[in-house]
Amino acid sequence: MEQIERIAREFRYAINEAISESGYVGGELDTFPIASCEVTSQMLGLYLLELGYENVIATFNQRPKREPSEIGSDSHVWLVVNGSVIVDITADQYDDCINEVVVSENSKFHQTFTYYSNRELDLSRPGSSGYSEFYEQVKQRLQNV
Repeated sequence: MEQIERIAREFRYAINEAISESGYVGGELDTFPIASCEVTSQMLGLYLLELGYENVIATFNQRPKREPSEIGSDSHVWLVVNGSVIVDITADQYDDCINEVVVSENSKFHQTFTYYSNRELDLSRPGSSGYSEFYEQVKQRLQNV
């Protein structure tokens, strides 16, 4: 699990670097880490697969809004590796999680969500399309770490 956490931290750092050097990234990455959980989970999941990890899935999860005056639900996407290891590089977009990166088999923050569905790891699907070039930039930065 320590190796996955190191990779996740380096990946998040590389995303930050790529965003700050790009000028304009648009879409989900404009407010990273806020509202960018799906595309960044997709990228990190693909990267873990490229490194030889198996059984990496992106999970879509929901919970009721935390404030009684808010209507609807919060949705959040994170990875699960080997059926039990949660890998989340955008959890800190929520006020009730202070960790930038979460790699854990037991996360109280993630227990506040209810599993909804799995997401295929694919940057060409709607919501993630157009990020393949950015993903390549992130990987290039990781080679220089």
